Amino acid sequence: MNLKPYFLFIAIILCFATSCKKHIKKHIGQHTDIYLGGSVYKYYSKRGKDTISTAAYWKNGVQVQLTDSSTDAYVNGIAVNKNDVYVIGEIRHWVNSYVVTSSAVYWKNGVLTQLGEGSVDGIAFKGNDIYMVGAAWGKGKEQDQAIYWKNDQAFSLGKGRLNSICIDGDDIYMAGCRLYAVEMPSASYLAKNYEYYPAATYWKNGRPIALNDTTNGKTDANNIFVQDGDVYTAGSDNYRESIPVCWKDRTRFELASKSYPAGYVSGIVVDDLGKYTLCGAVDVGHNRYLAVYWQSARMRSLPHLGKSSRASAISILGNDRYIAGSDQYHPVYWKNGNRVEVGKDKGAITSIALVNY
Repeated sequence: MNLKPYFLFIAIILCFATSCKKHIKKHIGQHTDIYLGGSVYKYYSKRGKDTISTAAYWKNGVQVQLTDSSTDAYVNGIAVNKNDVYVIGEIRHWVNSYVVTSSAVYWKNGVLTQLGEGSVDGIAFKGNDIYMVGAAWGKGKEQDQAIYWKNDQAFSLGKGRLNSICIDGDDIYMAGCRLYAVEMPSASYLAKNYEYYPAATYWKNGRPIALNDTTNGKTDANNIFVQDGDVYTAGSDNYRESIPVCWKDRTRFELASKSYPAGYVSGIVVDDLGKYTLCGAVDVGHNRYLAVYWQSARMRSLPHLGKSSRASAISILGNDRYIAGSDQYHPVYWKNGNRVEVGKDKGAITSIALVNY
């Protein structure tokens, strides 16, 4: 069971750093390189699809293509460590109109490494060690496994998936969901039927900490940020409908409004005063979304030209706020609320890394 909706690309973006606090840089140099990870949609009439998602990233607006138009590949995150550019994601393998498997992959300076079946969704650095998180997809009655990789070696944290990772000092935090079994009605009293629900969870040094009462429904933690010992996570609750939520430690805050009751949170940053900014999207109906961000729980929409837009990642540099996403299937980012289109191809930006010097 793949819990990750195909339209939603979640990534934790760590910029030239080993700590989540580097989302916010205090000392501003003379130049900033903007790295954007995402996908470009190419027309391709084979394998039961009309389009193929081509993995790519942009450095200061210049596109670097990582796959060709015969490979269906998705970028879930980007990070820059010293002089190396890491792009993480997955390659999907199709038979007719069905995805039969996905390969968890990353590119280091454009060179592909495959980590097995699944998806890579977050990356962080600690000294000379490289940590990545994601999931290995279950087959048949098997369930997805929450996986992290340390220097390409895989470790499982049980049933579920990991969406993001944050390293704060000597502590390693990972966020995502655990799967728990709920017994469902069965036609035979001899056979039990179970359905697996996701429960929002973060792990500190491998120890799971639940963010909700698992009897309430289905929740997922999409992103995590640690500031001065406080753990901030953000995601969604789709018990009745997908509701944007965040947690400070284990205290839950709902971000839905009467006008926009449904949506999700994909990115979060926290400043030194403990004020957090989140980004994501709200459902406006008819399978359309509106890219938004929240400050002090107040929602603000981002400028858009199309009928549907999404915000996928956020980073702050000094007084500047960068939010990456898509607008009517075109890759864009917003700097301080100003929309910047990235190229003319259709696609989406899923992650952002800022390198300042």
